[in-house]
Amino acid sequence: MEVKMISILLLFVISCNSPNETKEKNNCMEITGKDTIWKRHTIKNDAFYQFLPITDSTYKVEWGNRVFNNVSNEVFETSGSGIFQLLDHNEMAIILEKSCGTSCNSYLVLPFHSQAKEKVFLFAIAYNMENNLVAYISENDQVFVSVENYLTRKKTDIKIESLCPAAFKGDCIDTSYFINNKYIIRWHGCNWSDSNQDILQKEIFINL
Repeated sequence: MEVKMISILLLFVISCNSPNETKEKNNCMEITGKDTIWKRHTIKNDAFYQFLPITDSTYKVEWGNRVFNNVSNEVFETSGSGIFQLLDHNEMAIILEKSCGTSCNSYLVLPFHSQAKEKVFLFAIAYNMENNLVAYISENDQVFVSVENYLTRKKTDIKIESLCPAAFKGDCIDTSYFINNKYIIRWHGCNWSDSNQDILQKEIFINL
């Protein structure tokens, strides 16, 4: 009799801890595992975003409010660094964020208007929602950092000649941030060494 009771208890514990099953708190009926990824995320004033599964490892993003719904053109992968997470939002856009590898952070901007197109910023390093701006490390060898208005798609390129000898120019950045309409960046210059940080700074007025 004692053996039977132990077996029943073990079966109950195993069934309540199996991954990707529908469970509810305290009585095995709570949604766990991948199912929680696809739920709708509602934010202020009925605005929302939601991941739409395409395959087991890919998805699109839907977003909108009570007036419109948009679906991303781009297909994203769940493998590697996982899915996007909410970074910030206002009445103009949602910004989602995820890692894209070593020294790499990506933003996914979802503008709040009908038929809007998503915008992905690789190597993103700062944002300013008040002025709809994102700063990111440029893939252009002649440009250090670009600042772009994610609604108008206008941008300004920042060219800096003195950079530390890192293999990836983004590793030279010390700090990067916005204050109102100014973008401030501090970085290690070409004279950087273990004994000399060679910190340089630039402030750029942004009007995009």
